[in-house]
Amino acid sequence: MSVIYDKLSFMRRLEGEGLFSRTQAEALTEAVHGALSETVCTKADLAALKSELKGEIVGARGEAAQARTDLSYEIAQVRTDLGHDIAQVRADLGHDIAQVRTEMTLIRADLKLWMGSMAAALFASLGGLMTVFKFLVH
Repeated sequence: MSVIYDKLSFMRRLEGEGLFSRTQAEALTEAVHGALSETVCTKADLAALKSELKGEIVGARGEAAQARTDLSYEIAQVRTDLGHDIAQVRADLGHDIAQVRTEMTLIRADLKLWMGSMAAALFASLGGLMTVFKFLVH
């Protein structure tokens, strides 16, 4: 940052008004020049800073756009993976349900067979009891 500052003119003015000696005017002129050089910025400095900030903003916008794209891809990937997982769970569940139905059918058949044999045994026992009862009654 450089400030356009006429040191000679400033020093002559301080001396000309009789307030400062030449040595004092030179010392004050250098002190003011140093302070202005470090704390005051020019229009060119502001323009450079503005340009730099615009570049930073453009870069940040690009990074945000890339992050949005990356996030959209990640979300789509999670959705796809979740869809596959749900489909697999449904397939596994359908298989398990079919297996339970098959087992229930087999149990039902076994139960019918058992009940049929129990009924036959009951009728045979009743027939035998009736025969015994007939002999006992006659």
